[in-house]
Amino acid sequence: AVMLVLAAVGCDKESENIRVTLDDIVGEWHLVEMNNKEVPFSVYIVFNDDESFDIYQQVYELSYVKYSGNYTLEGAILEGSYLDGYDWKNSYKVSIQSSPKCLILKGDDEVLVYEPCAVPDDVKAEAEGTRAIDAERHL
Repeated sequence: AVMLVLAAVGCDKESENIRVTLDDIVGEWHLVEMNNKEVPFSVYIVFNDDESFDIYQQVYELSYVKYSGNYTLEGAILEGSYLDGYDWKNSYKVSIQSSPKCLILKGDDEVLVYEPCAVPDDVKAEAEGTRAIDAERHL
């Protein structure tokens, strides 16, 4: 956990990358900071090159829960909707920092910082076996 905090501190939330492309965001990411604070929960997000996403989150549940959907990236604006039709709670201005590599999403009332990190197999397995009825969604 200490390494994650140190990595997050190195991300400059004010950096701008106005030429964000799908290639920049496609991959697996782990949330390390929210509004300049270490997060007390765990969220992984996978952006696929077909503009689909999977979120594995352990926010208010004991087990990881998986949500899937589709996203669009227009310019530096990232938006998404879940497969059940619900939209993300924000549109996000995206920036990428290269060293250390970070994905920064700025919403109306939040700044989310992710670092590259493969989703662990045990998280995927746990999420496939659980479903939350009314769980709070991360995005």
